[in-house]
Amino acid sequence: MKRAIERSKLDRETNIELVETMWKQFSNLGIYELNVIDTTTHSIKDTVSAVQEKIASKHTTLVEESELTHVAAPDNPTKEFENRQERFALYRAMQQLDAETREVIHLRLAGDFSFRDIGDILGHSEVWARVRFYRGKEKLVKIIGGDNNA
Repeated sequence: MKRAIERSKLDRETNIELVETMWKQFSNLGIYELNVIDTTTHSIKDTVSAVQEKIASKHTTLVEESELTHVAAPDNPTKEFENRQERFALYRAMQQLDAETREVIHLRLAGDFSFRDIGDILGHSEVWARVRFYRGKEKLVKIIGGDNNA
């Protein structure tokens, strides 16, 4: 009987400590949420800045007007039209992929980013970006190949 009383006293003290601890956590919840929001906002700003810097480094400098006189019209307008149609078919097929795969392929092809850069931009590893790209590429071949056979 003495043990039961000691155990219930211990349980009561433990319960009181648990309630006090939980109360402290709940009372600090508002502060915690603000810290999470600040940290998340800061992280997003850093990511956006990194992407903007990367894109800015990929852009070429402005060309003088005198240099533009040397730019000629395409030699083969038919070939240009076919290339445009192929790109159109590719982007239409990409819409059938999941969003992350589509983003990886777009960054790789249009943005000319390395797999390491793509992983950094999307918050994953270089290997993840590489695997996602090649699996997406295989799916695109099946999608586009299926359209040609229809």
